[in-house]
Amino acid sequence: WWDRIQAAYMEPQRRYHSLSHIEYLWQLYQTHATLCHATRPHVFLNAIVFHDIVYEPESKRNEEESASLFCQFAAEFPSLLSDSEVELVKTMILATIKHQLPDASIIILNKDQLDAVALFLDLDLSILSADQWHAYQTYSKGIRHEYLCFNDDEYRKGRLAVLKRFSARASLYFTTQLKDEWNKKAHSNIEREIQIL
Repeated sequence: WWDRIQAAYMEPQRRYHSLSHIEYLWQLYQTHATLCHATRPHVFLNAIVFHDIVYEPESKRNEEESASLFCQFAAEFPSLLSDSEVELVKTMILATIKHQLPDASIIILNKDQLDAVALFLDLDLSILSADQWHAYQTYSKGIRHEYLCFNDDEYRKGRLAVLKRFSARASLYFTTQLKDEWNKKAHSNIEREIQIL
């Protein structure tokens, strides 16, 4: 499986969603793990590794297919995670479709599970709050490269739609500490990219 994972994250279209992204998220999780001490690190590791394993810019099913691959992996190694942990990782991956917490009327999570999804989503969008503009630019240029299948006008339209959805949210983050630390800078970076586009 590692060869398959590595090959996926080294696909030629990837610039931001690469092995470096996975490594960065794991390091960031280790820094903030105390915010979600009730959930085993294995849960976060699997969510981090599998959440972008399928990444085709023209597809609208990347998250679903990534979650499906994770479930295949979990089925082959049933001793690694409990059934509830497998479902939690799947939920974490699927939550990245809209980067919103799951609808409580559809998916019932206890507080610890909800906290885990919240932290994972926050970590995944941490780049938006980059302190240095050049770091944010490296990210945004990487995303543009990943979408070279679209011309400039098509990309601009799609990127602006994503950024404006984020900008419209009062907070991009769900955990209190990270909301306090990252939200203001993330909104500032997003507004700056919108102006540039």
